Amino acid sequence: MIRHFPARLSEKKIIAENTAELTFAVSDPDFSFKAGQYVSVEIPSLSEAAAPDRYHDFSIASSPLNPKEISIAFRISKSIFKTALLALPIGGTVNIDGPKGVLVLPDTNVSPLIFVAGGIGITPLISMIRMATETSLSQQITLLYCNTSKEMTAYAEELSILEKQNPHFVLRSLIGAPDEKLFAPYMQKTSKSFWYIVGAPAMTAVVKQILKNFDIMDPQVRIEEFSGYLAPLKI
Repeated sequence: MIRHFPARLSEKKIIAENTAELTFAVSDPDFSFKAGQYVSVEIPSLSEAAAPDRYHDFSIASSPLNPKEISIAFRISKSIFKTALLALPIGGTVNIDGPKGVLVLPDTNVSPLIFVAGGIGITPLISMIRMATETSLSQQITLLYCNTSKEMTAYAEELSILEKQNPHFVLRSLIGAPDEKLFAPYMQKTSKSFWYIVGAPAMTAVVKQILKNFDIMDPQVRIEEFSGYLAPLKI
């Protein structure tokens, strides 16, 4: 159920080059979300601004097991919205609509999952990985994480720790654009796997074409481009 509620900034930090994470305390006791969902954030001080500058959608990066706070992460830019968001003091309040979105884990945990993240597209996927680790989910998860540089790799240290904690999670990082060489080792085990691809439209288009080249069918592939949202995954 989508709701409108206030949230108070409790922490902000830099998690990679040109990348920030903000954590908000949620006062609404009825608020909950699923790993992979997103919220719309509105800054009260921008209430007179045009709609594109007044609010923005962000995937929730934190685990749903603690719905009393949510974390979002984003690349820093000089946009009106992000400048105001980063200037928000600790204790400052934003308005949040959510949760929204259906890019969530399947109801069954039989099929292996292969996550492909491009840059900040890691946010909904790390929410899933955090939850899977905290709940000892037995489903196999492989993350193929593409970035332009090591410095731009968000959550790099935490993902390495999660891989050590979770015997069912495998991390594979790539510096550079995704290509068939990266994916080839996983193609022999994909007859029952489901793919989650999250990133910029240009990146997701490349990955989708690579999967088609390996005869991975559309029903096995879920894509999130931060500009549109999907029908629920059915197995």
